[in-house]
Amino acid sequence: MIKKSLLLLTTVLMCHLCKAQTSEGSFKINGRIDSSVVNFFALNELVIKIYNRYDRLNEVESISIPVSADGSFRSTIKSKSALVYVSFSAEYNGDSGIKRPGTILPISYPFRTEIGTEELYIFEKSDSINVRIGPNGNLSFSGTGADKLNCQFLIHNIEPTSKSALSRSIQLSQTGNFERCIAILDESLQLAIQMRLMILKSYKPQLNRNIYDLIYLDAIAKAEYHFLSRLHISASFGSETRRSNGTTAVQNFYKKYIKREFENGIDSSALVKSAYYPEYLFLKEWNAYKLYTKNPAIGDSFNAIFKILSTKYSGELRDQLILICIRKLNRRFPTEIKSYIDKAIERLEGEKYKSHLIAWKNKNYYAQAFPFELQDKNGKVHRLIDYRDKIIIMDFWFTGCTWCTNLNAAMHTIIDRYKANGDVVFISVSEDKSKEVWLKSVSTGKYTSPGTINLYTNGLGVTHPLLKFYNFKGAPQQLIIGKNGKLISSRPPRPDGGIEFEVDKNRVYIPNHKDVLSNPAAQAFIKIIDDLLLSSQN
Repeated sequence: MIKKSLLLLTTVLMCHLCKAQTSEGSFKINGRIDSSVVNFFALNELVIKIYNRYDRLNEVESISIPVSADGSFRSTIKSKSALVYVSFSAEYNGDSGIKRPGTILPISYPFRTEIGTEELYIFEKSDSINVRIGPNGNLSFSGTGADKLNCQFLIHNIEPTSKSALSRSIQLSQTGNFERCIAILDESLQLAIQMRLMILKSYKPQLNRNIYDLIYLDAIAKAEYHFLSRLHISASFGSETRRSNGTTAVQNFYKKYIKREFENGIDSSALVKSAYYPEYLFLKEWNAYKLYTKNPAIGDSFNAIFKILSTKYSGELRDQLILICIRKLNRRFPTEIKSYIDKAIERLEGEKYKSHLIAWKNKNYYAQAFPFELQDKNGKVHRLIDYRDKIIIMDFWFTGCTWCTNLNAAMHTIIDRYKANGDVVFISVSEDKSKEVWLKSVSTGKYTSPGTINLYTNGLGVTHPLLKFYNFKGAPQQLIIGKNGKLISSRPPRPDGGIEFEVDKNRVYIPNHKDVLSNPAAQAFIKIIDDLLLSSQN
């Protein structure tokens, strides 16, 4: 009896061991980077980002691989799964002025910069890959597992919308011909998908069925995502009549689009493993919902789309969609999401998904804000504790950031709204390396508004502990901190929300008060502040 029990125990342990060995793995990667790419980035490290499908809420894992003087690199990378997606990036430290030093950019930048999605590549356990990163960030692969990577690179190079088709669609949109504008974008999309699938088919003999299905899903879903993310843009600007006509055209198109399917015949396990399909599916459902709300550009509530996803889908795919939904919409509906977060955790079936959402909840709703210590122009240190019992709005910017000037224009109006309220304080934080540049930019009024406390990272920029704590790698960024020092949101709605501002003769950005307050994103931003003020009175 004892022997049988020991044998059973040994068998169970071996099963668990085998399972662990098959669920985790590593892959080898080495190669060389062309000198033109090394010089452009002033590169000494290659950044490998690893995407984990279980965690669709937080930043991806990044691994830095040293690059030698001749551009060569070598590493063995451990992964938590037998199959992972990775991207190739680098920290820009060049002097061309094209980007701020310290920014992490795709290795192909600026030659292939498709908006909204990175170029992701499937790596499997035990792959041993040699990578050649040529001029313009062109990638070529050799070694064990290289066929799937070369196939993906060629697919990535087929733009979902050709530049000519995009230019023509803009012209048609400007003249109010929205139906033809959408049609030309869609026709260009279908041609691109056909070309992508043609490339994939040519590699079919070299790929196993699982990898083939994944690349098939990725090739189409990434292109469709790109298309859907642009669909509202052509109808989002101009007069109320123009916006109404544009929205109607998009609604008419979407009635047919929502019925499209390309997943037939694909194993359900591939749907949840794909890096692009769940993101595309969420955007498809989100657009379908918000198009018929009072605010077609932003939607009316988190509650409605949460119910759609929770009831229409099941299993691991529903888990992923719920996490994506929370990540994407937390900026717009932070109050609603906070009230629904426990219900969302209950709906999740997978323990890994639950653990990630619980961790996200604790970080966003119960975490103490970073205890910053920053200097003003006179060298006086301002600390978080100095503003206890006040609601803090923090803006992060740097000189030369166009979006920062647009955001400041909108914030000018919002700051003016609360200027008589002593319970709200506005702080701007410059990421500039030079104090002189910072002070000169503050004096222009382009980046900060009257009534703002202007602080400086003392030349540390994005390497300052405050920015690293919130994983801020670009600008503009904002924080809202409650009176108790707890973080309210590190990704609040952007009050500028696509509004364009005029510049007066003194080069100071002056917003149109009415335009800002009619913008749904600004309204959502103001609501957060008003709700905090109201709750502190009760």
